[in-house]
Amino acid sequence: MNMRVVSCNTQYNNKWFSNVSANTRMFGFEQCMLDASSVEKTFEAYSAPNKKQGCQEIFEKLSLASRGIQERIQKKSAVEQISPENEIPRGDIKAIGLTSYEISSMASQLVMAGLVKDSDLNDPIVQIAYGKGDERKVYHVHVNDVDTSNASDMEMFALLSYEGYKGNNVPGAINNYSAYKAMKANAGYGMGMMNENSFVNDKINAEQLLKDVYDLMKDGQSSGEKKNADICDYLIQMLKNRSDLSGERKWS
Repeated sequence: MNMRVVSCNTQYNNKWFSNVSANTRMFGFEQCMLDASSVEKTFEAYSAPNKKQGCQEIFEKLSLASRGIQERIQKKSAVEQISPENEIPRGDIKAIGLTSYEISSMASQLVMAGLVKDSDLNDPIVQIAYGKGDERKVYHVHVNDVDTSNASDMEMFALLSYEGYKGNNVPGAINNYSAYKAMKANAGYGMGMMNENSFVNDKINAEQLLKDVYDLMKDGQSSGEKKNADICDYLIQMLKNRSDLSGERKWS
């Protein structure tokens, strides 16, 4: 591959490399190569008297790329699987949600969501637990870290249960998660087809799903369509504003 080496003022080079960790430089090099044409065009846009300005803009582009890479490296997963031996006991959690998934045509598995009382208010943890004995499964979901553009049903169950605990509830719905599942059904996802694997592992863009259902229902003439549009709109706004610290903030 042919590469053009652009030499900028030393102060920019030193500043750049002194502020980037070894890991970020390793990943950043690949990212910079992807952006090479953009950087080269920026550099060539400046005449000789303005090379310093060009170098400054290039440095800013590289710094922006570095920050994005660092955020991806540092961002923790929203979900941790916990050994059943380390499950938080019932006395130390507050039950905030209950759902189920199908395990056979005749039976379903109940799933409990409980807020860990001593989790940080800035990092609330919802414990998801189900099964008995050797089949016991326990997960901790850091709800503030759930990416609703790529979330499993377990993550959405934890997040929407927590929003309900804070006092943000879809009007007229059994609970927030049941309302979300109904909207998934409207989008073509069968409500009765969920099993453990799909509940825990299958991820979708919940934001886009709700937007698509809203767009489909908003101009409907029936009361059912209008109600579904209202539910979607409420859930969309809930996800959009979920960083709001309003509502109940005291573990009890």
